[in-house]
Amino acid sequence: SEQVDFSASTCTCDLILEGEYSAPDLDKITQHLLTNLRQTCRLDAIPSEITMDEFIGKFSTWKESTSTSPSGRHLGHYHALLKPHDLDLQSAAGKALEKQRLEILELHLTMINYALRTVYSYQRWQVVVNAILEKQPGNPKIHKLRVIHLYEADYNMILGTKWRHLIHNAEDSHALNPGQYGSRPGRTALDPVLIEELQAEISRLSRKSHVKFANDASSCYDRIIPGLANLASRKYGMNRTVCMVQGDTLEQARYNLKTLLGLSEETYSHCKLYPIYGTGQGSGSSPGIW
Repeated sequence: SEQVDFSASTCTCDLILEGEYSAPDLDKITQHLLTNLRQTCRLDAIPSEITMDEFIGKFSTWKESTSTSPSGRHLGHYHALLKPHDLDLQSAAGKALEKQRLEILELHLTMINYALRTVYSYQRWQVVVNAILEKQPGNPKIHKLRVIHLYEADYNMILGTKWRHLIHNAEDSHALNPGQYGSRPGRTALDPVLIEELQAEISRLSRKSHVKFANDASSCYDRIIPGLANLASRKYGMNRTVCMVQGDTLEQARYNLKTLLGLSEETYSHCKLYPIYGTGQGSGSSPGIW
């Protein structure tokens, strides 16, 4: 709704975070949800801008073969700025190349931080390619397809860096439920499997009844409500401006479809009549948000 926009930056959102929002006309479940969106960590605890160390650290560990950037600004462009060269840094040519390299890096970072500082979403960030992959080769049925979102590398770097920082901030504040294992540092996908095995074995040995409920959230990243996601992120300390940049980008995004036949000429986008939700499989923020 307009009260909770994509960016989670309205007055209503602020009231929800402060625990002062009241809407007696809502059903009890919705009221309970809003009550639990009250801030757990200090608001805007995460810095809004990216540091040079974060910029270099993210791109240097990002596998170059990863598909990104519909504009063509491939990860290789960033890796070329970070790879070692053979020139002697004490020579004139080495010093000149190093000066140029650092200036280009600084320029990239300045453009990114300008967007975060002024809450601006570049037009190229708003062009997203949906790569359609077959889960089962040779089976093109629509419910058997996997949709991967290809975002601009620098935009996705912001999401991955900031939401990783957010998860660590929530961990340090002991704000996450101990039963949650997904996308958390120090925990693996094997941990809940081992716990389930132990529970089943204890039930077998003790001859006690054991009830298990498992729910596979289908296409979960594509069904995340951006406004709710940003509101929950702000609850744990995400900076308002970062949420606004993500919200504006998703709200204005134009999606192309990419298959083996090529890239679609037409696009689709969000509108009030036909809303498009989801942060997308492939977004750096999706694991942390989920």
